[in-house]
Amino acid sequence: MLKLAVYPAAEDATQMYRSLFPHRTMAERSLASFKTYLSPTFDSDAQVAIFQRAITQEHFELMKEYKSKGIKTVFDIDDDVPNLDKTNPANMVFGSNREFIRKQHTALLSTPGIDKVLPYYKPLLSMKTEEAIEFAVGNFERLMKMMKFADLVTVSTVHLKKSYGGWGIKNIRVLENQEKASEWNSVMKTPLLGRTVVGWAGGIAHYFTDLKPIREAAMRVLKENPEVHLHILGIPEAGALFEMKDRVFVEPWTTWDNYKTNIAEFDITLAPSFGNRKFNQGKSDIRCLQSWMCGNPVVASEVTYGDSVIKSGGGILADNPLEWYEALTLLVHDTGARRDIGNYGKRYVQDYRTYEGRIGEWEAAYASLLTF
Repeated sequence: MLKLAVYPAAEDATQMYRSLFPHRTMAERSLASFKTYLSPTFDSDAQVAIFQRAITQEHFELMKEYKSKGIKTVFDIDDDVPNLDKTNPANMVFGSNREFIRKQHTALLSTPGIDKVLPYYKPLLSMKTEEAIEFAVGNFERLMKMMKFADLVTVSTVHLKKSYGGWGIKNIRVLENQEKASEWNSVMKTPLLGRTVVGWAGGIAHYFTDLKPIREAAMRVLKENPEVHLHILGIPEAGALFEMKDRVFVEPWTTWDNYKTNIAEFDITLAPSFGNRKFNQGKSDIRCLQSWMCGNPVVASEVTYGDSVIKSGGGILADNPLEWYEALTLLVHDTGARRDIGNYGKRYVQDYRTYEGRIGEWEAAYASLLTF
């Protein structure tokens, strides 16, 4: 049985999909035991130390300590950090473009209450902009050093493997994001009677790049169909984009269980992906997988979601506002199509995209380090 020491950067959704769910599944199958550390603490029992986007200098020193003692190290990343969109606040954490960082930090300092919208970025409020730039660039440089220093780099998509390979990083392995089926067993599809709920969930970066391009189509569908409601999860401020306040409901992030319940209330899920195409090609299809676990059909962009939608039959691809309007209108009016398409997606996830079904890929990746 493998013994893993895991160091996530934060307790968030990324940790769940890149650390908690796969490693818990390995433990359930008696393939591995794991301990999770939120601070850089050495674990002398570990055979493999996994740094999941943890890029502080203390974590880098810990990685060096592990390697000096012959313990294998893994660095996991699921974003194309070198190609962050200019609107993404993550530029202030590990950006490489100084102008992007400058604009983001200037906006942070000049927006009252922004610390409530972006709580993870609150420490940056005490920095001057030049300090923030050096902080982010330093993190980016250390990220790249840690990836090159690690014995193995794991990523969530083939595009990420190609992108980081172009930076001279070797021994990269693709471990796709999946769904942990047992997490959804108790979640029941709960449609709201008298409503057809179109839903979207995302963070602040997605608000700027993804919601605005489909606003026109969504508003047209709302105006033409009084039974349609729009539910937005994650960014309450996103409600300001839409005029019909009586049929547009917004909620901030809450608990994971509440989030799953909210997703199950959707009848149709929006999965737009606009902005920086190269960055978006590296994103995974979690938004679709979550919706399909609830039997929800998706309307999605070809970038990011195209392959999964085509393989599964679980949605309709749309590019321009007219295509988004037509796809939404079809699904709003045809309940049979909604049910069938959503079920196609659900079967696809259950058959091909669960940690329970593919955990052997994770075990094989870690075990390969111990055969050298």
